[in-house]
Amino acid sequence: MPKINLLPEEIVAKIAAGEVIERPASVVKELVENSLDAGATQIRIELYGGGLEEITVYDDGEGMEPEDLRLSVKRHATSKIKSLSDLYSLLTLGFRGEALASIAEVSRLTIKSRAKGLDTGYEVYVEFGKEVSFKPSALKQGTLVSVKDLFANLPARKAFLKSKRAETAKALEVIRGIMLSHPAVKWEVFVEGEPYFRIEAGSIEAILAKLLSIDERYLLTTEYAKLPYHLKLILTSQEKVYPHTRYLYFFVNRRWVKDERLGKLFVSLLKKYYGSYGFPAGVVSISLPPQLVDFNVHPAKWEVRFRREGDLFHLFSSALEDLFGRRSSFIKERTKREGKEEIEDLPLSFGRDMYRVSEGDFVPSYEVKTNLSQPKEKTAEKSLPSFEKKYSPEDALHDFRLIGAFKRSYLLVERGDELFIIDQHALAERVIYERLKAKAFDVRTQKLIIGKTIPLDEVAFSKFLALKDELLRQGFIFKIQQEGTILILGVPDYLAGEDVEWVLRSLLEEEVPSLDLRDELLKKASCLLARKKGELFSEEEKLYLVERMFRDSLFTCPHGRPIFYKLSLSELKNLIRA
Repeated sequence: MPKINLLPEEIVAKIAAGEVIERPASVVKELVENSLDAGATQIRIELYGGGLEEITVYDDGEGMEPEDLRLSVKRHATSKIKSLSDLYSLLTLGFRGEALASIAEVSRLTIKSRAKGLDTGYEVYVEFGKEVSFKPSALKQGTLVSVKDLFANLPARKAFLKSKRAETAKALEVIRGIMLSHPAVKWEVFVEGEPYFRIEAGSIEAILAKLLSIDERYLLTTEYAKLPYHLKLILTSQEKVYPHTRYLYFFVNRRWVKDERLGKLFVSLLKKYYGSYGFPAGVVSISLPPQLVDFNVHPAKWEVRFRREGDLFHLFSSALEDLFGRRSSFIKERTKREGKEEIEDLPLSFGRDMYRVSEGDFVPSYEVKTNLSQPKEKTAEKSLPSFEKKYSPEDALHDFRLIGAFKRSYLLVERGDELFIIDQHALAERVIYERLKAKAFDVRTQKLIIGKTIPLDEVAFSKFLALKDELLRQGFIFKIQQEGTILILGVPDYLAGEDVEWVLRSLLEEEVPSLDLRDELLKKASCLLARKKGELFSEEEKLYLVERMFRDSLFTCPHGRPIFYKLSLSELKNLIRA
């Protein structure tokens, strides 16, 4: 008996649909891309029940004639390509002819369309892959697509989806990304029948600022051309940084992509300008001849391959230099304050006064505070940080010699016949984390004199609702003002005076949520309180940190990254002799 069987057409169709349609957001992406390919100037999207109950997309594009409408729900039926060569010169978002057919296999699909020049429109209704009806229908020019009961015939796929709120958030995230690539389109979005947002046609900068809820003056823009490439960069300034790269949107020939290699390359070049304080939000839009790029490498077309990937490094680096005008590093720029003298204090003791921020140090939302020091005249009466008092060579448990520091970031320490190269920020972060951890079960709430309003996107707000009870137990006091906006009225005492918005955003906007919320909060807080790489440490601070590292056997930062690299005398001799 042969073991290999040809799969029935019905199973083949379901497998193909599963590759293209992963969740309701996938349906939204495919339908909206079809609308844009049809030349739409207005798009209206409605979501019900997270997109599982119904998704409706209307556009005022060119519409379809009756014959094309009926063919559009067939597998591999497309108007975008006619020959193999067309596959390598794509100018449209869709091209495979799989989207509508895949959606039809896993839903009740209705498409109404009226082409230009026709007096009436037509309607096709397909129920889980089977055409049920095809008839004339009243509709003004354009196309209306309704997708109901998504995955009703695939309960196994439906079981792996998230809550309706979470699926709605995913769909809205997709809409936001596509909107940025087509700013000349008017967008209307409704959720459960209620208006969610309306974006008029305008500039990419105006749309991005509205989506991020920031002022347009915080956006930096440049366009850089080097044949055959054209690059447009729109990034938030160093005053508006985020703890992640979720709000960095990459477009290739106006197609939104989520290509890991492309993202990593660009982010690696940002450190020179944004330091270790966070990442910008913004748009990275690349235009190039279609023959130099391949979009046919991912079922949902999220990934992309470039024929000359090496060109991207020079393209990105040149554009960033142009945008920032070859300025010195962000770290040096941000640590200078007019009329204020730098004070070397590392807040490791966490007394009441150690982590208060003066009124002059208040910064707007999204800005990560990089210097919590106060002017010398205001702090002259303060006692030295307690760790400076604690350290003395006579009381040290370990013999070591601090040789110096490399690039103001790495401590060079001699101990016996070994040389330790220590990441001082990672070590400071770990020392603070251990202190906070020791007090974690005795957290007190510090009420805020003025509440802090924090707007969250759909994904972060959905996660907040899931974690709100645990956040209350961790010392937060808050009020939900409206959908997507929370008012912080109190914080754990170790976050008093700190950028609580940065901590909460980094917690709520992570791709992979932590299973231990208390521990994750402590990690975020220790990262915020620790000195960032490039800032100067006093001699007492350095000695104290190194003593703690040896005394408590600290090998990694709270996130698991190594704190130091150790080189023995014999290894060093071998390296030099080699």
